Amino acid sequence: MNHLAFGAALAVLIACGPAAAARADVTRAQLANGLTLLIEERTSAPSVGVAVAYGVGKRDDPPELAGLAHLTEHAMANCQGHLQEGAHARLERLGVSPTAFTTVDATVFQSTLPGELLETVLWIEAQRMAFTLALLDEAAFERTKAVVTREWERRELQRDAIETLMLRALYPESHPYHNLVETEDSLSTIELDDVQGAFQRNYGPDNAVLAVVGNVDRARVRDAVQRYFGEIRASANARVAWRTPAPAALPLRRTQTRTDYPGLQDLRFETLLVSWPTPALGEDGDADLDILSSMLAERLRERFMREGSVFSTEVRQQSRALASHFSVTLRVEPGHARSDVLQVLDSELRALTSPSADFVRAQRRFVQAEVVECEDLGVRAGRLAESVSLGKPPLEAARYRASSAQSVARSAAQYLAGKPHLIIERPMSRFQSTPVGVRQ
Repeated sequence: MNHLAFGAALAVLIACGPAAAARADVTRAQLANGLTLLIEERTSAPSVGVAVAYGVGKRDDPPELAGLAHLTEHAMANCQGHLQEGAHARLERLGVSPTAFTTVDATVFQSTLPGELLETVLWIEAQRMAFTLALLDEAAFERTKAVVTREWERRELQRDAIETLMLRALYPESHPYHNLVETEDSLSTIELDDVQGAFQRNYGPDNAVLAVVGNVDRARVRDAVQRYFGEIRASANARVAWRTPAPAALPLRRTQTRTDYPGLQDLRFETLLVSWPTPALGEDGDADLDILSSMLAERLRERFMREGSVFSTEVRQQSRALASHFSVTLRVEPGHARSDVLQVLDSELRALTSPSADFVRAQRRFVQAEVVECEDLGVRAGRLAESVSLGKPPLEAARYRASSAQSVARSAAQYLAGKPHLIIERPMSRFQSTPVGVRQ
């Protein structure tokens, strides 16, 4: 019996590059156990991309167990099943370069491989999905936990500390983005049964999307997926269906002084982090703000270099599935007033509310980056699987091509210039967090 129920082809999933017109649409199927299968056939591709995305990320961690999704990802990467070695070790021995990562919203395993290894890689991914829970014992868990803890020890704790304060100010306690940063305490609290429970809830086929991209035979792929994944049971427990809550309403002015927050004691530069609530991933304005971040960063670096007032500048649109934020991080040189630096930021943002000639250069930068990344079919499969797992359209170059100088200027005026935002100031001697409305 064929358990694959096919829906209509996904309508014109906008392609990465100019060769898109020759590509077939992505077809979508679903197994009886809930696994979603996406196939994008590219007849001229020399390789194949395979990715499995699970609709679970850091936002799903209980507040006291931040890092749980990250730790579970590592446990799955090392799952042996019938492999006699970890899944990633087996893939690497075959000459495949696997990648795994946990974002705020999803967990993704992706690989680029020769076409003749497709069925082998599908079998390995099925082993990972089917046997992680059964074979994760206390010894394997402790090894995995030690690896994740070592990763945490290499992180930039100052950045983590400031990000934690920013997230807690931007998002209310009830919001899934309120507490995203793992700490030494939260990692040490995680036990084997926490990982087992998370896996049962979130890492079954009914919360997964499998994408295959390349010169493949669709019927053979469907048969192989049914053979390897079809008998895997769906998740035992219902998952949380996140609605899209609004970010915290930033008050006109509030000052909080902190001198003892972990990770903030040894900053070598005075640091400013300015953040604005912005549209969620893929929504109107999100791509505009990506382009705007490049334009603003270039302007700020040029101006601060002339003035010698800022050591480093970082500007990002932090796009996420439920809500985003636009952030500017500035490390101020000693002897320069933070108020002067903020005035420069304000003036540049106001200037960007009018269409600007530097739009074309910034737009081209994002389009080219997307095209290059999607040439790696493992990346393309990962993007496709992750987007569908989040209920989002695939994030590709066409969304940047659709932007204009006028739309970027409108987004600057609608979301940034003169709008409520959060300022985190970390002087050498103290820490202040100041959400503000319109600063004069």
